[in-house]
Amino acid sequence: MPSKAKKLKTPIKLEKKKTTATTNDDNKDNKRKTPKQLVTKEVVSSTTKKVSNETPKQLEKESAPLPSSSSPPLSKTYVSTNKLQEAIETLKKVVAVRNNEALKKDKLPLIDDQSDSRFVHLQINYKKINLNKSIYIQSISLPNHWRHETACETCLIVDDVNKERLKDRDLDLDTTKQHYRDLLDASNVGELISEILPRRELSTEYTIPEAKQRLCRGFDTFLCDRKLMQNKFDFLPQFLGKTFWIDYKKVPLPVDLKSTTLRADLEAKLNQTHLYVTGFGDTHCITIGLVNQSTDQLLANLVAVLEFVSQKFGNNIRSLSIKTDKSMAITFYLDCGLISDIYLERKHSDQSPIEDDFSHFLNAKLKVFRSGDVKVVANDDGVDDDDAMDEDMVAEKQFLAITEKDDKRKKAFKEKMKNNKTLNNRHKRKTFKLNAKKNRPVKRRLGTKSNDNNNTNDSNNNNNE
Repeated sequence: MPSKAKKLKTPIKLEKKKTTATTNDDNKDNKRKTPKQLVTKEVVSSTTKKVSNETPKQLEKESAPLPSSSSPPLSKTYVSTNKLQEAIETLKKVVAVRNNEALKKDKLPLIDDQSDSRFVHLQINYKKINLNKSIYIQSISLPNHWRHETACETCLIVDDVNKERLKDRDLDLDTTKQHYRDLLDASNVGELISEILPRRELSTEYTIPEAKQRLCRGFDTFLCDRKLMQNKFDFLPQFLGKTFWIDYKKVPLPVDLKSTTLRADLEAKLNQTHLYVTGFGDTHCITIGLVNQSTDQLLANLVAVLEFVSQKFGNNIRSLSIKTDKSMAITFYLDCGLISDIYLERKHSDQSPIEDDFSHFLNAKLKVFRSGDVKVVANDDGVDDDDAMDEDMVAEKQFLAITEKDDKRKKAFKEKMKNNKTLNNRHKRKTFKLNAKKNRPVKRRLGTKSNDNNNTNDSNNNNNE
């Protein structure tokens, strides 16, 4: 009997050793592998244990690797609508608690109806900073804009009716204001515009930065005639400057005042919120509504903004949060993906010239470069034999030869100027060294001054005698 018991114990010990050996090997393998490989391994093992009777295709679908940061976002809003609703409700609770504490301590509340702290903002934090250095304004239409909840003041900047200034300044400004007021009343849009600001009044009364700041604080939104803001080199974008573009972010929105659907265009512009995208810093804010609005209204606005952000920036978003001007930021989305997986491409402008046929010559092309240079180039498909050419073709060939000579002369002149600059610099160095040697003080021997003085004294005495 005792011998049988001893035989039974041996296999049990062997099994324990085997299990420990296998666990040690697994630990060694796990140390070598990265965390991502471990996660995918655990996912695959769990699916195979739970679903053993399913087909191989179903197993392949469930055991697919986790999405990387370079892939597009899982949903258009990054997060489910329930999570967004929870974030809005928590923000409202935070604001209510802070207001109650302020009232108990006889302080000003966190949210005041007359201040800018009543607005709710979406704070966007990027993984990689955008490559553009200039400011780009992205407009997003909101289903429930806050202008319907409060009285929003809008200012329309227009061009002057009289091209030459009148002697009576008040009469000049009143005529432009009345002209555009009649134009707005004809389209039933008078109630949307609170004040009309002529260009002449803007350029004379609002030149100082303090005056521009006062103008920005006086109105919620600014509109302008499309003629005044066709590109960034026009008068209006350069005149408004830092106060409108960076400090207050209230750049006027261009509107076509001659369109037949003026009311629809104005309402579409006024129902928008704007995202100012720059290449300085990795955080941007965009207004989505008021704290006084209902949760459903804020949720609809937030969904509309998030859909635009996901379409524009994709997976370059590090975190998303909502806040007011004075409250804490409540984060509802966070992505811990690697920055190296994000690739941003800078869009370079096409520098290739535009080619077109030259009407003055039959066998020539005209090249217009973006710098403004214009060149006449011979067409490669033309006839090369001088005998088969007409008088026009000969004249054309002579003209092209002259232009080619001019180009060669210009190149030779530029090279000559470069060489002359180098030669002039060398000549200046040599002359500087020679002048330094000439102007160097001469060392005289000791006693020379006394001898000279004695000689002069002797000559003077002889003259006196």
